[in-house]
Amino acid sequence: MLKEEMTTSQIASKYKITSQSLGKWKTQFLENVSLSFDVGGATKAYRDEIEELKTENDGLAKELGLM
Repeated sequence: MLKEEMTTSQIASKYKITSQSLGKWKTQFLENVSLSFDVGGATKAYRDEIEELKTENDGLAKELGLM
């Protein structure tokens, strides 16, 4: 699909999935391809997001009186 040796419809038919799914996957891949080359940066970004979510969860738990 990236090399365009087959059409999206041909690939979708071959693997019994929709052309729309393939299009979405290709878009997601192309938007995030840089993560393949910067694993450390991606890992840090996810760790930062996890820490933010943990902090938010702790705050919500305190508001509910669970902590």
